[in-house]
Formats: sequence, structure tokens, C-alpha cells
Amino acid sequence: MKKNNKSNQMFCPLSVIHSYFSSIKRWPLRRIILLPLCYSVVLNTHAEWLKTDEAHSLEEAFSGAKTALDFRLRYEDAEQGNQGAQALTLRSRFSFETRPYAFFNLGLEVDDVRALPDDDNYNSGHNQQFDDLRVEDPEGSSINQAWLAYDVANTLFKYGRQRLQLNNERFVGGDAWRQHEQTFSAFSISNESLNYLRFEFAQINQVATNADEDSPSSRQDLNAKMAKVNYRGFWLNDLSLYGLWITDHPDMVQWETATYGIRYAGDFGGNAYSELSVLFELEYARQEDAGNNPENFQFAYRLMDVTLAYRGASLTAGYERLGANESAFLVTPLGSLHDFQGANDIFFNNGLGNIPGGIQDTYFGLAYRIERSCMNKTFTTELSVSFHDYEADRVLNGVKSYGHEWVLAAKADLSSHQIFVQYADYSADQYGRDKSTLWLGAALSL
Repeated sequence: MKKNNKSNQMFCPLSVIHSYFSSIKRWPLRRIILLPLCYSVVLNTHAEWLKTDEAHSLEEAFSGAKTALDFRLRYEDAEQGNQGAQALTLRSRFSFETRPYAFFNLGLEVDDVRALPDDDNYNSGHNQQFDDLRVEDPEGSSINQAWLAYDVANTLFKYGRQRLQLNNERFVGGDAWRQHEQTFSAFSISNESLNYLRFEFAQINQVATNADEDSPSSRQDLNAKMAKVNYRGFWLNDLSLYGLWITDHPDMVQWETATYGIRYAGDFGGNAYSELSVLFELEYARQEDAGNNPENFQFAYRLMDVTLAYRGASLTAGYERLGANESAFLVTPLGSLHDFQGANDIFFNNGLGNIPGGIQDTYFGLAYRIERSCMNKTFTTELSVSFHDYEADRVLNGVKSYGHEWVLAAKADLSSHQIFVQYADYSADQYGRDKSTLWLGAALSL
């Protein structure tokens, strides 16, 4: 049983967040919708219909729509033990968004991923290439986004398949590194009526993962809610209070959790490319069991990240902890998993983002960025190297030191073009096997 020694507890801001966000779960949907709208009607003093991009007819909304076409070609070569994989894939993306008309607008985004010349040299998850390593870039076409939005009085309502992000995407994000992006079928609200404050809420009914369209895991029905209050009154710094509840997943009760957190991030100093600047991220969250999860737990998530930058050069030191006990561990199944814990996806664990025993990731990084302007365009080049040391949060069966990983990367942005190369090498100690991966890529936006 969970202990509740209230007499011995000190005041904790996170307990206030827990109580506040827990109350949201008991609110009727009409209160969730009407509360930010009432604030906006009372406090908003300027007319949204004066926006210059507002269309005057439905025909004008469609004829003046914004369209975009972009391509991303990537080669991935991975080796682990006696297995390997070579994947050359091309993602083509078409985006369409109408101009606002009567406060409404529509958005559509379609992706197509093709393996060149075929997908015979890697395991995409559903192509029967079981002798190859897994590369989560399956062939196929999909509707990445399809939404209807209503934007009035500093309040945006959006319904349909859409992108959702929670802070740095550790708990909710698109995992955009993969060729198929993760998106969500949801109803979302964001409100910015109050100075320096932004309120966000989303009811999530389905997650479209980056798995193969024919795989059962590509579309996962669930009942999840996300809420965030963001305060931007500090100079160059943001404070966020957030909550995420996954209360019903028919096939994965391990997903069913409640997470409450606080995050403070920003920078001090001047321009990082001409003066000394200090960038930082501080985050603490608590996750507990919810819904039909058979476990009984409370886990902590901690992130501390500090970067010193001067004239394009930067030095980073950080620490991330995902808690665990003897029978369960903190999970982040809706997050952008590739962005964390190196680049080899060693701790992916079927999309849970953690493993039994938990993870402590201590990392250091060096980077150098060059910016040049020519003909009113900015060209940037960035070189970086990082080192990660992985240890268990809770020692199980004598396993404490998982291993370490080096990641080297180079990227050049040339206006609407991008080229990049990245190499990651994981050396196992007491978890997994050694793994190395090379990526080469290019992107073009039209």
C-alpha cells in the first residue's frame, strides 16, 4: 500500500500541481471548453477579424491556401552483433492549409515513404526481414495531419489528426526523426488571453505511431488528456506546469499512468554567437499508476541540462533520470523517444522509453556553429559530439552499469536545403549488445 504520512510531509509545489490538474479530470467537457473562452471574451480587447490574412469568401480561403512540398532522403546503416541493416528511404510530404475564413481553417498533410530500391535489407517491422536489424522507417503512404481549426479571441480550437508537443517532447511529441511522424487524433484548445500566460488542453483518442501501416501498433486507441500552463513573464525564460493522464488503453495497461510535472527553461546572457550565454533546462515530474494498471507505484523524472555558449561554441552537461522499482518503471510511450538517451535507440523497449531498473543518463556535449549571411539568406553549419553514460536507477539482478555511447554529428542548412551526417556507437557493459549506426541524409523544401 502507498503510505500517506501527511503529518510528516513538507509543503511541495508539485502536490499543488497534482491537486489542480487532478481536478481537471473531474470537470465536465463543457467547463474545459468554456473556461478559457470566457476568459478570452472578457479580457480580449482587439478584434481578431481585423487580421489581414482573413479570407472574405470560402473560395478565397481555398484559392489562397498555403501549400508546401518537401523531401527527405536518408541512408541508415546499422550493425549489432551478427546482424545488420541498410535502409535508403525517401520521404515525400505535401502540406495544405487554407486561409482563415469566418475564423475557421483546414489543414491537411500527406506523407509517402519509399525504400530505394526496396526494403529487403532492413526489418521495418512488418516486411518479414527478421534476419535484419529493425529500422522504423516502413514503406507506405499516410495522412499525417487532417484537422479543422477555429481561432477566435486568442483561443484556438483544433479537431482531428494533428501534431501535439509537450515541452521538450519527452512525454508527448512527434518523434520527427523517423520518416513517418507520430501524430494524434485529438481535440485541442490553446488560449493566450492573459498576458504572459498560455493554457493548453488536449483530449487524445488515438495515436498514429511511426510503425508500419499494416502493423497493429500503427494505430492505437486510447483515452488520454494533456494539460499545460505556461508562464512567459520571466525575461527569456519559461515556467511550465503540466499533467498527462493515460487512463485507458485496451491493449497496453502499462501505458495507463498519471504524470504531473514542473519545468523551468531558458537562458541568461546575450547572443550565443557573439556573447557569453547560459542556457538551461530544469524539470521534475512524478508518475503514478492509473486506470487498470496492475502495478502500484510512484516514480520520479528528473532533468538537469546546462549549456555554456560563446561565439558559436557550446559546452553542455546534463543528467536525466527515469525512475523504477523492483516490478515497474516510468514510461513515456507518447514521447519523441529518438531525441533522448543517445541515438541508437538502445532503450526504446517497444516504445515505452524505459526499461526494468530505470535509467540514469549522464551526458556531456561539445558543439560549434557557424552562421553566414549571403543575399538575405542565412547559411549555418554545426558540428557536435556528445557522450552518454548509462546506469540503472534501481539495481536489479546485479545490473548497475548499462554502457556508454558516443554520438558525432554534422549538419549544414542552406536556405531550403539541408545535408547531415551522424554516427552513434554504443558500447555495452551490463545491458544489451554493442551497436553502431551511421546516417547520411539530405532534405529539400519547396
